[in-house]
Amino acid sequence: MGLDMSLYREIQMKGKMEITDKKVGEVLNEDTMRPIVKHEVCYWRKFNALHKYFNDHFNEQDNDNCVDMYMSIDDIKELLALVKKIRGAVKMDGDNIANPEVCKELPTEEGFFFGSTDYDKYYVSDLDLTIEQLSKVIDEHEKLIKAGVEEYNIDYYYRAWY
Repeated sequence: MGLDMSLYREIQMKGKMEITDKKVGEVLNEDTMRPIVKHEVCYWRKFNALHKYFNDHFNEQDNDNCVDMYMSIDDIKELLALVKKIRGAVKMDGDNIANPEVCKELPTEEGFFFGSTDYDKYYVSDLDLTIEQLSKVIDEHEKLIKAGVEEYNIDYYYRAWY
């Protein structure tokens, strides 16, 4: 039990879906149906500071449990720049961050099974994981664009559950 967090990439394919079942075809508008490929591209566990960031910037609901929050690739790039900035400014004193004020743009948040709110080696580890994962997402997005996938809709969604 706890805060599980994912970022999904959703690609709406260009071609129309072919529906061979007459009963299904009668119910659905085949002219607007497009296949969608959706897969998880990032996963975090109990990084409550990042969850707070997503809620503060992308959540239009009163709820944050199992709610899809849309992000553009530019939003992802902006988040990566912020995380890199914080990570670059962090100074450690043993297992704790000696200058936690540098984390003010990505503060921790209490919540039901959200994990620690300390600014320590685990917070830094989560920053490192975020940099690694978001860098990969951006790299893959650019490769998709170069491969001609810009003709498709490429969207990103954050979702957490606890």
